Amino acid sequence: MPSRKYSGALHQWLDQMIIQPGGPELLVSNTSIDFEDRRVREFTEDETVKNRAFLNVSNKMAKMKHMLKVISTSIICRSPLKASVVAGTHG
Repeated sequence: MPSRKYSGALHQWLDQMIIQPGGPELLVSNTSIDFEDRRVREFTEDETVKNRAFLNVSNKMAKMKHMLKVISTSIICRSPLKASVVAGTHG
């Protein structure tokens, strides 16, 4: 973690790099990016909307799975069958 003394300067430098054309690419790559390659492009607005929707649904699913896990654990812990399940004598 950078010291507080240099943190502001580092944040300012990074902000400036990110807003420059090609800046983010320079930060993550030692090779140049061929922007003439038609595969290298910004997402269209439609693609961005679809990707965000997918990520939103994925996030909601992960939250629901977590809630189900917590609820099922809570139910098992409160169940009178807990002792027999843990002891292996149930059913």
